[in-house]
Amino acid sequence: MKDKIPHLFTKKQYNRLLANGQKGLDIDHIPVILMTVPWHSASWLLTAILPDNKDILIGLCDLGNGYPEVGYVSIDELLQIEHPVGLKLERNKYFKATYPLSVYVKAARNLGRITISDVDLEPFA
Repeated sequence: MKDKIPHLFTKKQYNRLLANGQKGLDIDHIPVILMTVPWHSASWLLTAILPDNKDILIGLCDLGNGYPEVGYVSIDELLQIEHPVGLKLERNKYFKATYPLSVYVKAARNLGRITISDVDLEPFA
């Protein structure tokens, strides 16, 4: 798994995802990372790695169909996302969460997509 860290997350982000998973999955963690598909509206707002299966991430998953939901996604599946011209899944390097995941979930359900805009998130904080 360590060889996948540079593409999907920094070492610090990976360690934080692991620590969140070990603290408990019932905690309303602050998201660690936002992954996006540059040629599509799919995105993942990730909070933790399952402590007993380090290939599985937990977070808010938005496949771009208007129904974002909290769920699981495999790191291996994320690594397989690739456009025919070679584009890959991207980590938003500038994303810094300011709210716990529940706020992002409420806003996403209201809008039908993940948002990181404070204007959209504040009413649910």
